[in-house]
Amino acid sequence: MDQRHSEYVEYYRARLAKYEGNRLFPHSEAAGRAMLEAIATARDLEEFGERVHGLHLNVNCAVALVRDTYTAWAKLYEELGETVRLQPNLEILRNLDANEYTDVMDLNTMVTDVETKWQLRIAEDETLREELWGDLKIIEDTVEYEEAEVPESWRPERAESLRNELCRGREHWEKLTIPEARKFFPDYEPAWDELWQDRHRRLFPVPDESLRRRIADHRRRAGVE
Repeated sequence: MDQRHSEYVEYYRARLAKYEGNRLFPHSEAAGRAMLEAIATARDLEEFGERVHGLHLNVNCAVALVRDTYTAWAKLYEELGETVRLQPNLEILRNLDANEYTDVMDLNTMVTDVETKWQLRIAEDETLREELWGDLKIIEDTVEYEEAEVPESWRPERAESLRNELCRGREHWEKLTIPEARKFFPDYEPAWDELWQDRHRRLFPVPDESLRRRIADHRRRAGVE
């Protein structure tokens, strides 16, 4: 075994060490071990190259890494109740089960296509939550202003200011929020009830009653009570 061959053996041994004993990467460990064995037992690098291409060892390593990675993400999203973010991971895993990949470019294209397809669906699902998050400070300030004790002589001015703020909120919702969303999601309709599903609810660290009030305030500000 010449020096270059020996160095390649150590390279693949180091690659295997990344996954060895890691319960999240069992397929990557097996594929990496097969690659190491192929080069360690080859007479020379030419024979190793023939084994790699003949047995698709490089593609097997790529497929194994994709399988392990998306299996781990799928498990995490399932545990978190992230039912939408879960879907591209499951679709990629189904594609791996249904197809035999012998070209890394084909594998990468499949993964990219699935992730791109689901990016818009994920963004659509999270649009209302992001809008609510973005408006919380305005809502809190408005409620504080509305409930503050003020002299009787100031109340008409306050009422007018609150009406103006509600008009601005409704105008923003009708002329900016919804039209912008529908540029990307033509059939977009805000699903208020879904804010209570685990994937959204867990990201609002407040009691249910507080969230219920803020959702109502947000709908009022948007003019969709």
